[in-house]
Amino acid sequence: TYNSAVVVMAPTVYGVGSGLFNRRSVQIPAFIATSLDYGRAVVIGDGEGEWDHVHVQDLAALYEIIALRALEKGEDLPWGKKGIIFAGVGRHSWGEIARGVARACCEAGALPNALVENLSLSNATTLFAEAYLGEADELLVELGLACSARTTPTAALNLGWKPVRGKEEWERGFRDDVDAILKERREKGS
Repeated sequence: TYNSAVVVMAPTVYGVGSGLFNRRSVQIPAFIATSLDYGRAVVIGDGEGEWDHVHVQDLAALYEIIALRALEKGEDLPWGKKGIIFAGVGRHSWGEIARGVARACCEAGALPNALVENLSLSNATTLFAEAYLGEADELLVELGLACSARTTPTAALNLGWKPVRGKEEWERGFRDDVDAILKERREKGS
């Protein structure tokens, strides 16, 4: 029932996961793939929209806390309306992502320079559609790659969650994702 629900609201997730299925984020790899295909790093609109982010291993630690507490009858978990748990640790703008992608692609020799081109939502939807979830309309692209969504992880921290990955891992994540995508493309011959 509604009263026995706990929902984890994950923001942009970065880092390489260790699960069996998708081991990478969606948003940053979409920026990378679109930029590589377009030949220049891109951002939607002015790039000033802000989202939070969390490393995949820090997010996994939060899920572990919640799962263990739920198995122990969940008496100290926030349930129902109070059971929406935000997991953002850092904050970025979409322009920051585009610049991080540009730098990492340029350093890897995959783009000729680290310039970022601002795209209209309409043009961005056309360019991002394949890389972002396989297909997307303007609303989905705007909500997932251009808007603002800022949160505070108060409930998560109150549960004892202690995220440990910060700016250094965030910055390294761009290089790791670019390297992984370039490797995939080489293996596929594209």
